[in-house]
Amino acid sequence: MGSLYFYTDKLRPTSSKQTMALFEKIRTVGKGAYGSAVLYRKKDDDSLVILKEVNMHDLNAAERQMALNEVRAGFTNQPLS
Repeated sequence: MGSLYFYTDKLRPTSSKQTMALFEKIRTVGKGAYGSAVLYRKKDDDSLVILKEVNMHDLNAAERQMALNEVRAGFTNQPLS
């Protein structure tokens, strides 16, 4: 595994009901078949979060439904280790 470009002790769970204006994009940390994982810094407290970005327009109907189900199911909000 490659070295990290950020400190994991600064990472913590965040609420999904925040607007993107509260965040500063730092860098893309991974890319997959349907989107990318992007590291952001929260402007008010400098905490770091990784958000999954998916372009829904590039997905077919079944893939869009799976992506929406993932969002509805929620994430575990466990700190990265």
